[in-house]
Amino acid sequence: MKFCQNCGAELVKGQRFCTNCGAEVTQQQTVPTETAHRKKKKFLIPIIIVAAFLLLAFFLFTQVDTSSKTADAIGTAIKNKDSAALSKLLLQTANL
Repeated sequence: MKFCQNCGAELVKGQRFCTNCGAEVTQQQTVPTETAHRKKKKFLIPIIIVAAFLLLAFFLFTQVDTSSKTADAIGTAIKNKDSAALSKLLLQTANL
Protein backbone atom coordinates (compact mmCIF):
# COMPACT_ATOMS: atom_id res chain seq x y z
CA MET A 1 0.00 0.00 0.00
CA LYS A 2 1.30 3.47 -0.84
CA PHE A 3 0.98 6.74 1.02
CA CYS A 4 1.46 10.33 -0.07
CA GLN A 5 4.85 11.68 0.99
CA ASN A 6 3.36 15.16 1.31
CA CYS A 7 0.30 14.54 3.52
CA GLY A 8 0.40 10.81 4.37
CA ALA A 9 -2.95 10.00 2.75
CA GLU A 10 -3.46 6.49 1.40
CA LEU A 11 -2.96 6.19 -2.35
CA VAL A 12 -4.68 3.82 -4.77
CA LYS A 13 -2.48 1.75 -7.08
CA GLY A 14 -1.78 3.60 -10.33
CA GLN A 15 -2.80 6.98 -8.92
CA ARG A 16 -0.64 9.85 -10.29
CA PHE A 17 -1.78 12.60 -7.92
CA CYS A 18 -2.87 12.57 -4.29
CA THR A 19 -6.60 13.16 -4.01
CA ASN A 20 -6.08 14.70 -0.57
CA CYS A 21 -3.40 17.34 -1.25
CA GLY A 22 -2.83 17.19 -5.03
CA ALA A 23 0.87 16.31 -4.79
CA GLU A 24 2.35 14.28 -7.64
CA VAL A 25 2.84 10.62 -6.77
CA THR A 26 6.36 9.28 -7.34
CA GLN A 27 7.49 5.68 -7.65
CA GLN A 28 9.44 5.83 -4.37
CA GLN A 29 6.40 6.04 -2.14
CA THR A 30 5.90 2.88 -0.10
CA VAL A 31 4.23 1.75 3.08
CA PRO A 32 5.21 4.05 5.96
CA THR A 33 7.47 2.46 8.51
CA GLU A 34 6.74 1.99 12.16
CA THR A 35 8.61 5.21 12.94
CA ALA A 36 5.44 7.29 12.77
CA HIS A 37 3.81 5.07 15.39
CA ARG A 38 6.96 5.07 17.49
CA LYS A 39 7.12 8.86 17.38
CA LYS A 40 3.56 9.02 18.69
CA LYS A 41 4.43 6.59 21.49
CA LYS A 42 7.61 8.51 22.32
CA PHE A 43 5.49 11.66 22.54
CA LEU A 44 2.84 10.07 24.76
CA ILE A 45 5.21 8.48 27.29
CA PRO A 46 6.62 11.77 28.64
CA ILE A 47 3.12 13.24 28.81
CA ILE A 48 1.89 10.27 30.83
CA ILE A 49 4.90 10.49 33.16
CA VAL A 50 4.40 14.23 33.74
CA ALA A 51 0.66 13.74 34.34
CA ALA A 52 1.33 10.96 36.85
CA PHE A 53 3.92 13.11 38.62
CA LEU A 54 1.51 16.06 38.83
CA LEU A 55 -1.27 13.86 40.21
CA LEU A 56 1.09 12.40 42.81
CA ALA A 57 2.33 15.86 43.80
CA PHE A 58 -1.25 17.14 44.11
CA PHE A 59 -2.26 14.15 46.23
CA LEU A 60 0.73 14.53 48.54
CA PHE A 61 0.21 18.28 48.87
CA THR A 62 -3.45 17.91 49.80
CA GLN A 63 -2.60 15.20 52.33
CA VAL A 64 0.07 17.37 53.97
CA ASP A 65 -2.22 20.39 53.93
CA THR A 66 -5.06 18.40 55.52
CA SER A 67 -2.74 16.92 58.15
CA SER A 68 -1.38 20.37 58.96
CA LYS A 69 -4.89 21.80 59.37
CA THR A 70 -5.89 18.90 61.60
CA ALA A 71 -2.78 19.33 63.74
CA ASP A 72 -3.46 23.05 64.04
CA ALA A 73 -7.07 22.37 65.05
CA ILE A 74 -5.94 19.86 67.70
CA GLY A 75 -3.41 22.37 69.03
CA THR A 76 -6.09 25.06 69.20
CA ALA A 77 -8.49 22.72 71.00
CA ILE A 78 -5.79 21.84 73.56
CA LYS A 79 -4.86 25.50 74.03
CA ASN A 80 -8.52 26.47 74.54
CA LYS A 81 -9.10 23.42 76.77
CA ASP A 82 -12.02 22.42 74.53
CA SER A 83 -12.41 18.73 75.32
CA ALA A 84 -15.43 18.26 73.07
CA ALA A 85 -13.62 19.63 70.00
CA LEU A 86 -10.47 17.68 70.87
CA SER A 87 -12.46 14.47 71.23
CA LYS A 88 -14.16 15.04 67.89
CA LEU A 89 -10.85 15.75 66.13
CA LEU A 90 -9.18 12.70 67.62
CA LEU A 91 -12.06 10.48 66.56
CA GLN A 92 -11.86 11.89 63.02
CA THR A 93 -8.12 11.22 62.78
CA ALA A 94 -8.60 7.68 64.16
CA ASN A 95 -11.06 6.97 61.33
CA LEU A 96 -8.53 8.00 58.65
